[in-house]
Amino acid sequence: MAFAVHRPESMEAVIAALDGTASVAVSGGTLAIRAINEGKSFPLAIVSLRRAGLAGIAQDDGMIEIGAATPIAELVRPDLAFLDGVIASFGAPAVRNMATLGGNLFAPQPYGDFGVALLALDASLAIAGPSGKRRLPLSKFYETGLASNEIVTGIRFAPPAPGTWRWLKATRRALNSAAVIAVAAIIETDRSGTISAVRIALGGVDSHPVRSPVAEAGLLGQVLDSASATKAGEAAATFHPCFTDTYASAWYRRRVLPVFMRRALLGTPLETMP
Repeated sequence: MAFAVHRPESMEAVIAALDGTASVAVSGGTLAIRAINEGKSFPLAIVSLRRAGLAGIAQDDGMIEIGAATPIAELVRPDLAFLDGVIASFGAPAVRNMATLGGNLFAPQPYGDFGVALLALDASLAIAGPSGKRRLPLSKFYETGLASNEIVTGIRFAPPAPGTWRWLKATRRALNSAAVIAVAAIIETDRSGTISAVRIALGGVDSHPVRSPVAEAGLLGQVLDSASATKAGEAAATFHPCFTDTYASAWYRRRVLPVFMRRALLGTPLETMP
């Protein structure tokens, strides 16, 4: 299939080149080009974001802002060290050099590990379109999506306080595998050890990354220990529907979910399934 390729060099030019469902924005291309090659997408034009100035990482007033076209490999840096576990479980090195943070938000489950991590970080998105710029919570993005002529230009979040971050991913093999279950969480405690704030995000349980309200509610005000972590995991396994694909059945995911949530919350380092 023949299609035009546009390489705009500004955000304004990107928006002008997008034409609803007739065009597709591409940065790393690991999702969009694969869909085209497999006959699942039929755009009339590809709009490359490589020259549009959408890559880079900055800190401002305690917040981290990452351009949507920033390759995953560039996230390996000291101020983002808490994401090292997410990066290590994300594809092969060649894929990390091409795939971008913004693009990964559009990956279907059970892929899209960074969507899970960023949801736990309570990230927001910078979005641009013909009507101008706006900011949208990542949680809302997964509910509503974007207009066909809008693009994500950046991702913004506060780095977690030391000792509060959790990440664990259940996979069928050690490297370069989609998630059976992915768990990302931020757990804050007061001086007595009681959980004062909690956010838990899951992959592998729905059509997109989701927060787990039942697990969060069950942990809030509790001391984090094996009993409270187990109870939270069991509640999540009952609440979330899970799904069946070539990696795992819905039944298996529901069995794995409470185990890996408990391990994630307690910091048990086990990432692969037997």
